[in-house]
Amino acid sequence: MTHSGLQTDDLRCVFCFGPVARAQDGLSCKGCNTFFPKFRNAFFIGAYAPDDALGLMEVASKVTFEMDIEETRRNRQKAETNLEKKYREQRESAAAPKHQAAAGSSDMAQSVRFNEWVAFHLLTENVDLAGKKVLDNGAGLGGDTIRLTNRGAHVTCLDFNPVAVDVGRQLVPEARWLIATSNTLPFEDDAFDVSVANAALHHMHDFRRSFREMLRVTRPGGTILLVSDPFMDRKDAPDQREKEELRIFAEHPMVLNGVNEGVLPINEYYECVSLLEDARILTSRINDPAIGNTPTFWSVSDATRDKLYRSRGNISAIGTVPHDKSCVRRPADDLIDARAFFETIGSPIESAGFLVRYMDNANLDRAPKADISKFDLLNGWMPAETEPNIWRAYNRGRLFYSADALRGMTSIRIKRHDNGADHAAQVAVLLNGKEVKSEPVTNSRWMQVIPQELGQLQDRNVLEIAIKDDKFNKGAIWGELNRNRILEVEFK
Repeated sequence: MTHSGLQTDDLRCVFCFGPVARAQDGLSCKGCNTFFPKFRNAFFIGAYAPDDALGLMEVASKVTFEMDIEETRRNRQKAETNLEKKYREQRESAAAPKHQAAAGSSDMAQSVRFNEWVAFHLLTENVDLAGKKVLDNGAGLGGDTIRLTNRGAHVTCLDFNPVAVDVGRQLVPEARWLIATSNTLPFEDDAFDVSVANAALHHMHDFRRSFREMLRVTRPGGTILLVSDPFMDRKDAPDQREKEELRIFAEHPMVLNGVNEGVLPINEYYECVSLLEDARILTSRINDPAIGNTPTFWSVSDATRDKLYRSRGNISAIGTVPHDKSCVRRPADDLIDARAFFETIGSPIESAGFLVRYMDNANLDRAPKADISKFDLLNGWMPAETEPNIWRAYNRGRLFYSADALRGMTSIRIKRHDNGADHAAQVAVLLNGKEVKSEPVTNSRWMQVIPQELGQLQDRNVLEIAIKDDKFNKGAIWGELNRNRILEVEFK
């Protein structure tokens, strides 16, 4: 079945919770008359808050998906078949399915997919999805949706990323696709039989609020399935939590290519899962040589937080929605004009210039220090001891400055830091997405930029410094992070 039209019976306005109907070029609330614009051919029914600005900036920088839709669909089905074959072979060999270790980046991608597949099937072997209304929350491009539709589910896919939804609806037309935010789901209470978040909770700003929203929109007696999220030991203080995330991200820089990356504190995850009945928790690896990489099931009563603190790897869970669930709907915060943002997508210059207006003042006019923050790391800066006023970045770095702060600088100097290599790299400096200067640099030759070269400034500005490569030239500035391609930047 292909969704040529959009079913709106169960949709609700994220501001007043009134019913929603189709309108020209979008959706309209019958209660408060809020209009929700379409992005290309994808329907939006959500609200973006200032906290979303950095994530949306990443979305805009990854706007190009170069793929053959039909070929990609065939390859996905083939990959799903191969994953199932590998899983069945492990089961038939009389060995419990084991999660796969990874070596290189391509091996890591394959092992992550297989590990997610194992977790999904171990948790859902006794769950009948045929004919069920299923929410795929944080669906991305629909890479995991296929295993839901293959089992006969009627799937609604939701994601924060408008570009992903527009592409995903072409890759999986059997599903209903919506652009929305997970912390204020645009559905009536008890709209779904099953709600799924596959490797998605750790991308959500407030995953506890997002979990309660999943609880609200899933009927009593229905199922909530959480698959394969990274987690960390309990960290009560915000600064402890950020330091732990920083350590994890620094060890695995490939995650910095994602959007809204985070690591779930295990105590908060445990508290959410404890709200479900008959909940089971699946950990991918326990710190016990006798168990190795074998996935391990826990009941909520057995999986004390102390035991889970000692776990390693990713965590998954499944449980039944209780009849006495208590979920309070909260209206969305809406301060970013979605229609205006959608109109800038496709132009990095316009998107950066538009979104920087919403950045938190605390992240303005500051260069990263040796003791960097998670925010710095997500913008490309390395946690390394450096000389005063010199910072290092993984082949690109991004900062946010007011016009006055940029005018007050004497210069910005950039060189390459490549473990002694003296070959040149072409480096570009961009202001609000527009390239203002590009030169070859080495580890002994500095490139210098003075404020006058930056051109016209806005009240708030995005300053980007990047090594140019094929991805850069195609408009995707944030290419794969590489520990061997490091920039040193000095601000004076």
